Amino acid sequence: MRWLACTIRLSPESIDLASYYLFELGAQGIQELEGHIIAYFSDMDEKDLQTGIEAVFHDLRSAGMPVFEESILIEAVPQEDWHAGWRKYFKPILIDDILCVRPPWEKVKKRIEHHVIIEPKQAFGTGNHATTRLMLEAIAGKHHVLPTSVLDLGTGSGILAIAHCKLKPTSQIIGVDIDPIAIENAVENAELNGVAEGIKWITGTFDDVPDQSFPMIYANLQRHIIIPLLPQFKARLQPDGTILFSGILVTEEVSMRVALDENGFSVIRQKQLEEWILLEVRHS
Repeated sequence: MRWLACTIRLSPESIDLASYYLFELGAQGIQELEGHIIAYFSDMDEKDLQTGIEAVFHDLRSAGMPVFEESILIEAVPQEDWHAGWRKYFKPILIDDILCVRPPWEKVKKRIEHHVIIEPKQAFGTGNHATTRLMLEAIAGKHHVLPTSVLDLGTGSGILAIAHCKLKPTSQIIGVDIDPIAIENAVENAELNGVAEGIKWITGTFDDVPDQSFPMIYANLQRHIIIPLLPQFKARLQPDGTILFSGILVTEEVSMRVALDENGFSVIRQKQLEEWILLEVRHS
């Protein structure tokens, strides 16, 4: 397999958001080094990658993050170098004594009630990003009152759906993502964790979800994706149901709250981690 390493010089405050955008671009792992990051890509044309990185820079500037104006270094790397760097990035995520999310090669000595094993393929969600951790903390915090029916929109690696099934074994979850490769990874992860029968995976969008409503919806998505879908979120949420929205920057809070209010939602809880926030909402 042909691997490309993309080295980008960034200010410390830009690294987390840049990593988020690079994963969405298709990065399969990122190393954070002093003053720069290295993002690893496979099977990608160099010109397309260059264009994608420039789009990431544009998104960073739009979010008010500093970006250094210099050329992007893209070079081919041996397979063994990729594996060595990639595995360093994924570390166990501990949510109190309730939940541990980890790749198969990492072990945890501490006694944890539930383990979620994620085999990262294209880094669709390993728990390491602040937005995913916010969602995991919210789900774990509700482990005694979780409903048995949940929609996970933008499921990625399936980490949230799998964590829910671990905490609530009788659940029937629907996990949806537009990327078929993400769904393939989610299916593998569900089987790895022994919860395959509790989750129905769908490649598609809201329109492909069965015609039913849910007491809880998970949506770890970017604000510009969430806002146009708010009417559909409202139509699919049961009375007194709740939605957990993450993927929202602190700088986007006001515009997000305005959009929620315009669509009949009220925020009942907010939590921040680094420059990201989670909003728990319900019908007003």
